[in-house]
Amino acid sequence: MAAVGIALNGWSQVEVAMSSLFYVVSGIDNEGKAGAIFDAVISLETRLAILDAAIENEPSVADDCELWAALSARIRKLYKKRHEVAHFLTPSSPQTATSISPFFSLEKHYRGTNKTLTDMEILQRAEKFGDVADAVTWFRDVWLPKVRLERPPSEPPEEPPLISHILESLSQKKVVPLRPPRS
Repeated sequence: MAAVGIALNGWSQVEVAMSSLFYVVSGIDNEGKAGAIFDAVISLETRLAILDAAIENEPSVADDCELWAALSARIRKLYKKRHEVAHFLTPSSPQTATSISPFFSLEKHYRGTNKTLTDMEILQRAEKFGDVADAVTWFRDVWLPKVRLERPPSEPPEEPPLISHILESLSQKKVVPLRPPRS
């Protein structure tokens, strides 16, 4: 249960980072108002569509749109993994469980086809969720001075490993990233 809580907290960090990024790229002057509007949308697919549209229509971040699109696709994929952690039944009592069964059903139980996730698998997902939250936060930090015309920090934010990984993947697909990786 602790692993489930850690994973769900990691996913919450992704959604908070997305809300903060929406404020940066939306053009809404009040961060609380931008957050309230973004949070009123329940569906993650719709939230991402809104965020993607705001980013695509923000000229000052055009150089990073391809990189954002790759991260946005990764968020969609991981959201399905989040569902498995959020919607489960424990095969034993919650106090002694060492695994969870995502989307448990009696039909799967009787056929012996229920999938299980171990503590380690759940914690690995939590780590991936944290990596995505760090990457979304990095976009916010990089784009804030560009979009909001604020004074940039004395040092640019450190590029998280996931951003470096995505840039490398894009370059290996013969797609030239719109900007070179940072050192």
